[in-house]
Amino acid sequence: MTRILSAFNLLKRMGFAVLLLGGAAIAQPPQTIWSLTIGNGGDFQISDANITGTGNVVFVGSYSSDISGDRFILAGSVSAVGDCLWTVVLDTFVGARAEAIIPLVQGGFQIAGTQIDSIEEWQADALFCELGPNGELLASTRVGSNRTEEISSAVQDDNEYLIGCGFRDPAGTDLGDDLYLAKVDSNFGLLWERGYRPSEDAYTHGTSIVNVRTGGYAALGFTQTNEPNSSQLYLVRVDINGDTMWTRMLGDPNVVDESVTIDEKPNGGFLISGNTSEPGFSFCAIRLISVDTVGEVEWEQVLPLPCFRRPIVRDICLAQGGGWLIAGGILTPDLVTHEFLIAGIDDQGENFWSTTFDPSGDGIATRVVDAQSDGYFVLGSVLHGSPLRHAIQVLRISSEAQVVSSLRFPLNYSTLQGFPNPFNALTTINFVVTGRREPVTLDIVDLMGRRTATLLNEVVFDRGTYEVSFDGTGQPSGAYFCRLRTNNKTSILKLVLIK
Repeated sequence: MTRILSAFNLLKRMGFAVLLLGGAAIAQPPQTIWSLTIGNGGDFQISDANITGTGNVVFVGSYSSDISGDRFILAGSVSAVGDCLWTVVLDTFVGARAEAIIPLVQGGFQIAGTQIDSIEEWQADALFCELGPNGELLASTRVGSNRTEEISSAVQDDNEYLIGCGFRDPAGTDLGDDLYLAKVDSNFGLLWERGYRPSEDAYTHGTSIVNVRTGGYAALGFTQTNEPNSSQLYLVRVDINGDTMWTRMLGDPNVVDESVTIDEKPNGGFLISGNTSEPGFSFCAIRLISVDTVGEVEWEQVLPLPCFRRPIVRDICLAQGGGWLIAGGILTPDLVTHEFLIAGIDDQGENFWSTTFDPSGDGIATRVVDAQSDGYFVLGSVLHGSPLRHAIQVLRISSEAQVVSSLRFPLNYSTLQGFPNPFNALTTINFVVTGRREPVTLDIVDLMGRRTATLLNEVVFDRGTYEVSFDGTGQPSGAYFCRLRTNNKTSILKLVLIK
């Protein structure tokens, strides 16, 4: 350990920036207070969760007797101390899944999802239901006038009207899809349904919706034209009647961007999250975009997480200490299974930390919910057992630690990874350039800071993901450092050569 620390100090004295996973030093990551696994004798998957007025967490998803069988809506509740209060399976709806659950002030819940009638022809309707305090079904309605209407997210306004967001295939053809919104009143009477897309030939899917404090709604989706190698984020602002106020195309038109969530910021405007990848590459990264009240970009960041471990975001929420909490998943260091990823970022997109929680199987955190006291609920689906089935894992974690030192990571941050590492003779070094036309220098230095190989020398790259091989056949065994320099920014990757 002394030798490694001395090498890091040597690199610092030479003027190199040593990049640590997470991008910030923190006093202590959030800790697990308790953990609960739900699911025995079937396949349990979670889609959404919310907090009740009594401090319990409620969730919805889907259930099947086995991983490939017919699915039914699943709902349940867990107390603040980790007791499962109830779970129900709504077998009234065969082939249905719930995507959103919203507590009612008077008790009970509204849920929104999709009723699938034919998988072969992909015929589906939007589905809205009301449940009692213990999950009993009280009312339901189906909405749909075309071949396919699906709901991915929903929000409730001040009148307890429910607005679902998803996508629809309006013609049953390959002429494009709409970002779809449908609004029902408190008795589930349809008030209106609308479709939105940036162009006639665009395939557009909605993934998240938020109720805006000044009135109306903001819906987030992603859109792709007939060009299959890229997609962009699509933000639509509408009034209470569904009439368009403005739209924005966000993200990079040359990459594959898929939207995940939108949330309203405390002072107005929105924070948007999504997953981004280069066309044809299996690596991916998490993109966050902050926009003002009219959709103009304030800042944009690609989080500094190892792209070869394929980090993904599934949810964001306001952090109790300010800023935002991010939930999702990331491959374990051996690249075999996933673990829960929890990360934090401040309001300006500058200070960042991350940590992971090892679930009871191969799992991704689907939702993070403010517990309205100290800490959060984290819920996700975990694949384990024999035969393989999903269970729902619920964690209660403490509040995030205060960031005590940080690393600012600008938009043209370049990510550097190597695999395999340690390696025997040959390794592949992957790096991501997110700026435009950047000169890249990539070299190898030993523990004394001596350059032993130059892999790239001022080679200009456009935004993208790249890889280069390093052959250490002529080098002695030991530790080396791969140094990546782009536009006065330097990243360091430790490599271990074993012969």
